[in-house]
Amino acid sequence: MDRKLLKTNAKQSLKSHYGTLVLITLITGAMVYPFITRNVDQLVLTNLQNPETAPAQNSILTVITARFAEGNTSAAILAIVIAVLFLLLTIFVLQSLNVIQARFHTEARTYEKVPMSHFFFLRSAGQYMNTSMHAFRAEFQLGLWSLTIVGGFIKFFSYLLVPYILAENPKLTGKEAILLSRKMMDGHKAEAFVLYLSMIGWELLSVITLGYAGIFFVNPYFASIKANYWADLRENYLKEHEEAKQLLNDPYLYAKAAPVVLSPAYKDHAMDEAYIRETQITLSGFKAFLANVLGIQVGSKKEVKVYRGVESLQSQSYEDHLVLNGEVYPTRLAPWFTNEMKHFNGYMSADQTYSIPTLLFLAVFYSVLGYLWMAAACLHHDFTFSPVLTGPWIPAFGLIAMLVQGLGTKMRGSYISDVIFTMIIVLAGLVLIHFVPELVAADLPNAVIAGSGAAMCTVYVLSPYLDYITHRKDNIWFPIISIVLFVIMIADVIMHAM
Repeated sequence: MDRKLLKTNAKQSLKSHYGTLVLITLITGAMVYPFITRNVDQLVLTNLQNPETAPAQNSILTVITARFAEGNTSAAILAIVIAVLFLLLTIFVLQSLNVIQARFHTEARTYEKVPMSHFFFLRSAGQYMNTSMHAFRAEFQLGLWSLTIVGGFIKFFSYLLVPYILAENPKLTGKEAILLSRKMMDGHKAEAFVLYLSMIGWELLSVITLGYAGIFFVNPYFASIKANYWADLRENYLKEHEEAKQLLNDPYLYAKAAPVVLSPAYKDHAMDEAYIRETQITLSGFKAFLANVLGIQVGSKKEVKVYRGVESLQSQSYEDHLVLNGEVYPTRLAPWFTNEMKHFNGYMSADQTYSIPTLLFLAVFYSVLGYLWMAAACLHHDFTFSPVLTGPWIPAFGLIAMLVQGLGTKMRGSYISDVIFTMIIVLAGLVLIHFVPELVAADLPNAVIAGSGAAMCTVYVLSPYLDYITHRKDNIWFPIISIVLFVIMIADVIMHAM
């Protein structure tokens, strides 16, 4: 292993995909934030709770037992639900994020662009749940090994390649991925340890800069180094073990496909372009302003349906164009691809427009998600959650998400500008929730990073996905339900204010 060459290649990869890799790092960090930082969570929760009813700190088990003893069944059930959600988050979100991040950095080695739609590659492969469980198995086994004196240290490096193996072939089982990682790391654990040691200085820089150097350079840089290390090990291993090519079966992650291979797979691209030209609706006036500046779509039901269909196809067609130019990984050549997936990712583009009922639904959803996010953090840090409002929501979170969603529409193509703009909005949101004075003395930088990561996750992942699943079929009840839920939440806020 040539460490100097690895780091040189990693810097080149980071330079070419800086915005994308920073964004992925920020989103991944936001998912684990509620479970690693204590001070901010307690300050946030203190300011979001009713001071007359917020009890003292307790463990999750104590909280559940005490609430049942008091006869407060609803509070006890909430604590149980949050605990279960925390377990599900650990299994099905945190583990899959490691695999997705590995995939992004691996694609970034070879291609000029990595579209954010590739965040959904496990969903496209139909392997999201399975891959999450298999990655969790490796993490669980590593946790058991950590109970021994040196086992955890050794097995950490033995299992180091599991996310990259699953990123290349998500159809593998956890047992197969672990066994392959152990074989590939045989004789390489010491050099991997030295590679990690060589990053200590950068990690200290991240600590000194309160995490900002980590987000904007150190973490994506180290992830790129590991992706290059994986590719180097993979290449050498396959030279000596031809049979492993049945497991590591995606050569186009590491070398571009020839045009003669791409053309047949993407032969319908010209037809898609022709359909877009013939069907595209040109907006003007106020409708154009709402769509282009705020990402809001208005119009008749038929007009909205046609506009959404063309908009979706445009996203996929643009990605196909980049594929044919050799700039993007050719999804249709992936071992797990089927014809039914051809226009799957086009439905989930961050720069798409949203109808008003969808935005109302998202505002409520993110308010509820913020409630669960903070409640999970509170239970994890032995802090009892007793919110001010009657309903299970924190509207400030929904408001921040919608502001980032709408006001940042024009920045969707520029990830770094979008991240910086989002950080400004999140900081303003902290002022709205009235706990900045306490955070300035405690952990404001981490709060801004975590909030920004969560907001970016809503814009680039959750909003497109939720919009996709709520519009797969025409549902006449969806607009009504969205409006009713939003009105109830606003009424709860007004009643509390009065």
